[in-house]
Amino acid sequence: MKNLRPSELILNSDGNIYHLNAAAGEMAETIILVGDPGRVPLISKRFHKTEIRRENREIHFHTGIFNGRRLSVVSTGMGTDNIDIVLNELDALFNIDLKTRTRKEKRTSLRLIRIGTSGALQPDVKPGTGIASSYGLGLDSLLYFYKGGGQFRDKIISEVFADFLPGLPEPYIVRAPGRFLSAFEQAFMTGITVTAPGFYAPQGRFLSMEPLYGELIKVLSDIEMDWYKVLNMEMETSALYGLATLLNHEAIVVCTVLANRITGEYIQDPRRVIDEVIDQVLALV
Repeated sequence: MKNLRPSELILNSDGNIYHLNAAAGEMAETIILVGDPGRVPLISKRFHKTEIRRENREIHFHTGIFNGRRLSVVSTGMGTDNIDIVLNELDALFNIDLKTRTRKEKRTSLRLIRIGTSGALQPDVKPGTGIASSYGLGLDSLLYFYKGGGQFRDKIISEVFADFLPGLPEPYIVRAPGRFLSAFEQAFMTGITVTAPGFYAPQGRFLSMEPLYGELIKVLSDIEMDWYKVLNMEMETSALYGLATLLNHEAIVVCTVLANRITGEYIQDPRRVIDEVIDQVLALV
């Protein structure tokens, strides 16, 4: 089997994988992903025992025991580019022998649960609501750099973008991979989550620079697929679902709505509602 070159599989001097700064065996097969490093201890304080705490740049991780099961929580930072780094390196910890630099014949499938925040794109979705993403609709082009990424194109959605948002990269849409969705849809509102490649103009915000697509929010809020409406917008879901699908991992994203982009509302006590959603998610893990 071909060895992966040092420029492709980058390891630190201690043999840990580069960005995560983690070694094989230090991550659990069930992993909570958060954007904000500050949410790592917010979740791991619920562990009954913590085995490992480590941080490197915006990536912090804790591994421990929760309700008798081994669990890791990892911060990714914001955006699909960071999801690309974290997902590839998590997969490598389990499915590549870091010492021989060879891919393992028997693959391990991970269980990935992202807990995030988002803005609602429907007027009746109140701030404080938890949304489990049935689909991720990507406005970035990350998955097209991977073989097999083209399977996530959708003709109807592509036509919507061509008609009303011409000039944007062709979107892609990915269903939550694995069995998580059926369990989580009993506890949370479910729908399509839009993943934007930025926070301001890519999400239709206007501060000092005017967005090119002033009707972005309205166009997105009108999209439906398999009876699901577009409910919210954030910056990671489509990449997580797409990469997890290509790597044969299970994944679910649950986001707390902090703002409603249609009504202009913003929640006054985000920490409280985020805590509530964390507890709801951990009860299902």
